Amino acid sequence: MSTMRVNKHIIIVGAGASGLAMARELRNHNIEDFIMLERKNNFGGLWNYESTTGEDIPIDGITWDQVGAKPVYDKLTTNLSQKMMGFHDFPYEEGIPDVPLMPRTAVTNYFIQFAKHHQLDEYTKFNTIVQKCEKDDGADNWYVSTLSKDGRKTEYLCKYLVVCNGHHSQPILPKLNGMQNFPNRIMHSCSFDRSEEFNGKNILVIGGSVSAGDLAVLMLREKPNKVFMCRRKKPDTMFRKITMGSVNAAIKRGAKMYNSMPLTLKSNGHVIFEKGVEEQIDVIICATGYSYKFDFLNVHKLDLLEDGEFYGYNVKHLYEGIFYSKDPSLSFLGIHK
Repeated sequence: MSTMRVNKHIIIVGAGASGLAMARELRNHNIEDFIMLERKNNFGGLWNYESTTGEDIPIDGITWDQVGAKPVYDKLTTNLSQKMMGFHDFPYEEGIPDVPLMPRTAVTNYFIQFAKHHQLDEYTKFNTIVQKCEKDDGADNWYVSTLSKDGRKTEYLCKYLVVCNGHHSQPILPKLNGMQNFPNRIMHSCSFDRSEEFNGKNILVIGGSVSAGDLAVLMLREKPNKVFMCRRKKPDTMFRKITMGSVNAAIKRGAKMYNSMPLTLKSNGHVIFEKGVEEQIDVIICATGYSYKFDFLNVHKLDLLEDGEFYGYNVKHLYEGIFYSKDPSLSFLGIHK
């Protein structure tokens, strides 16, 4: 199959919230020579729900259950208001419940309607994986290689590259003593989909923020045997105000919290915590967050990533958190400063 070659002034990688915002602004300024490249089949980015499929994946001697980039699960609801979850000039439809229980489907539909309102379909190519974005030293243009779901290859040439692929594409996988010999299921929260599959089991949720609390609450609404939670430490006052709502809700429903990480995972399925406390665990769910991932860029050549203060990576050399200072023809939207 031959490779198609296309010239565009601007390429946007990703059609989630950041990509849509960028595309809308380009159109508002009468800039039409651009395209959004999106690996999924519709707008919405991470909010475009996909049920979990795939095989268990061995990483560093640990069999991680179906590792993939899927932070949205079946019964997810938002914990932010519509004002915080939308564009200021495009309100949600009437009748949709606001904070804290707006369903994920409402957010997905909101992004689709936003794109429709601004006629962004004609500027978007779905089911397209961006494989490589590179720019030779001293060159004026970026070369962007893509592969569509049906196997077609396309090479783009563009003046400006805008990366809007989000920060939920690379799960952070913790390393715990004894993981290689632990016989039971270990998974990252990105592989979580339906809470009822954990009925009758002893669950350990690792993590002390919103996702950990939300998952624990969901499972406690079903019929688990026991739910345990653990975190590195009890959060400070400011952080507690932001994240502790869902964690406290899980504790009130019966989850037992340990304010330290597990000391050892044992080959008999037991987990040892501080002071020698030992619990039998059937499933470990690591709600330990995500790191930035730009596998279509040469991050080493660009010197783009550095280790974060606590975990994962930070993106560096960004002016105002957007423009790559060494070459402003490359920019990023949605990066946490």
